[in-house]
Amino acid sequence: MKTIVFNTIIFLGIVVGLMIAFVLLRKFVLQKQKERKEKQVKEMYNQIEDKLFSLAPIEFKNHFNNPKQRQYIYSVLKKLVLENGYDFHGIFDEMGFTKEAILKIERNADRQALKDLSVIKSPSSYGYLIQLLQSDDIELSYRAGYAISYISLEPEQKNEIISYLLKSEITAERIVEIIISMDPSLNLLLEKLNDVKTELGKIIILNSMRERVIGNTGRFKFLKKKLRIQNLAVIDQLKKYLNDSEKVAVTTIDVLSDTRHPEALDLIIETMKKRTESAILASIADCLSKFAQENRIMNILYELAKNDDYWVRLASFESLARMGEAGYRKILELSMDNDFLSKYPSTYYLIYQIISQIPDMPKLLETIKSGHKSDFSGENNVS
Repeated sequence: MKTIVFNTIIFLGIVVGLMIAFVLLRKFVLQKQKERKEKQVKEMYNQIEDKLFSLAPIEFKNHFNNPKQRQYIYSVLKKLVLENGYDFHGIFDEMGFTKEAILKIERNADRQALKDLSVIKSPSSYGYLIQLLQSDDIELSYRAGYAISYISLEPEQKNEIISYLLKSEITAERIVEIIISMDPSLNLLLEKLNDVKTELGKIIILNSMRERVIGNTGRFKFLKKKLRIQNLAVIDQLKKYLNDSEKVAVTTIDVLSDTRHPEALDLIIETMKKRTESAILASIADCLSKFAQENRIMNILYELAKNDDYWVRLASFESLARMGEAGYRKILELSMDNDFLSKYPSTYYLIYQIISQIPDMPKLLETIKSGHKSDFSGENNVS
């Protein structure tokens, strides 16, 4: 009996040992296979990347003509484009990848294939994407607009796409993203703005324009001069929209203030005298901190901070807070106005929040007590 038990234990030990050895051997083999595959993938990746820049599309196609490698080549091309922003649409076209993506969309409304067209960036997909852009399916329409925005387009094509986008049901924010991605010229946007009749259309074009309007900053004189000329042209063409609807006027104020030009400031201040809507006054208060500090700006913000509308007051205080010591002074002055605070109790907490974040508060209070006053006319706002 003891012998049987002993032999059984030995047998089980041998079986367990063999199983462990098998598992370890299998793990070793799989690890080696993985390493070999990774090495092959890396070599193939480097080879494809090298040939992309040394072979014409037709030559690339002839070099990589193994059907078994086709899907892998497609994945590598996509990866290189996504990582580096390359445009290999000629190779995608020559290899037939562009047509395949379009066929997948046509057959199955394949969203991934549609997304791939934004990576492929092929002008040959322009006509098809224009059709999808007009689809009643909002997601399909948006993805088509997103894909087409990555193609290298002519000005007339960009103009056509913007027209279709403005007629679509895509949300305004997404339309602005697509237009910005297309990188249309400022002149094209200004021309389009003159053609648009709807309030929403004007707002979309104005918001798209903000990426192209740059304040008069920088070290290079020739660039400053160019920006000044550009911004003056923008200001001249946008000033009429300050008399448009409330929402259009607010968006126009935002764009004009981005120029940081004195003439834009004059127009904005003039608008404040004509328009009394709270949203417009709040927008004006918010944008004043973009301009070089001067006494009239500080005084305007001081008065707007006393406005009956909470949102106008909030925008004014936030704008003052962005203007550094000069703004802090005005906020502290308001904090000592008991008549003002008793009229608007909700402003107590707002002022407290701002004051609690003022750096070197004791030093600032000491300066105010000493009666020292700063001249803001020559200071530049860096916020």
